[in-house]
Formats: sequence, C-alpha cells, structure tokens
Amino acid sequence: MGALEASLKSSGALTVTAQNVTFPTTQLTGGSATIQGTTTDWVVDDLSDLGAGWHLTVAATDIVNGTHLIPVGNLAMRLLNTDISVLSGNTPPAVVPLFANFTSLGSAQTFASAGVGEGMGSYSLSPTFQLFLPADAYAGTYSATVTVTIVDGP
Repeated sequence: MGALEASLKSSGALTVTAQNVTFPTTQLTGGSATIQGTTTDWVVDDLSDLGAGWHLTVAATDIVNGTHLIPVGNLAMRLLNTDISVLSGNTPPAVVPLFANFTSLGSAQTFASAGVGEGMGSYSLSPTFQLFLPADAYAGTYSATVTVTIVDGP
C-alpha cells in the first residue's frame, strides 16, 4: 500500500483596498459646522486559507491647505456591523464597539477584527465620515491621508 502525502499552501494574502474619502464643498459662515464625508466601499480579502484572524487599523494626518490646518482630531469615522457585507467566505469581521459611534481619528486605532477561524474570504466595508469645521477655518481645498492597514491576528 502506498503512502499519501499532502502539502497545503496558502492561496493568497491579506489585503485591504481603501478608497478616497470626499467631503462636499461647504460655504463657511463664520460659525462651526459638521459635514458628512462619503467613500465607495472598501474591500478586505483574506485569501490566506490560514484562519489566523486579522484586524484593521485606521490612522489619519492633519487636514491641511497650505499653511492652514484642521486638526486630525476633527475627523471621525463610523462603521456599523451592518456596514459589512460578505462578498465570499465565512464569518465577517466584527466592528470594534468604539466605532459604532463616530470616533475621532486623532490617533491610530483598531476598528474591525476577525477572530481565529473567521474573516476568511472577501468583505465589503462601508464606513461613514464626519469632519468638524471650526469657526475659524479658512476657505480652500484641504487634504489629508487616511491609512488603513490589515494586520495578522485578531
């Protein structure tokens, strides 16, 4: 009788594809305001076949226009469990409870996590954003960088 030998390899890697966040043109009135940002769906893929779990972090920079600055703490994100769709695979990641409400991106934070044996497949995430404009904000086009990272382990 012959022996059976099997070698299993991972078919892929962990990836996250985040999209740009845009805010509408807003008329400054001399008072503060909170505006809503939009983005197209972000896609998370765990094609590793390892089931080791993973988590997502988000960090942002100050929002700048030349020498004018809106502090990054004025930028907030929210992601609800209902904002996560399974494109293919098993149990989707869960949102970290803090992000069930708009949470400031003033520091890097974990916002979603897939436990061991979960999050294997492809998932669509639809976060929403808010930006608090202070009364002393200057007119102009502002930009910032939002970095989303996928990390091995729940």
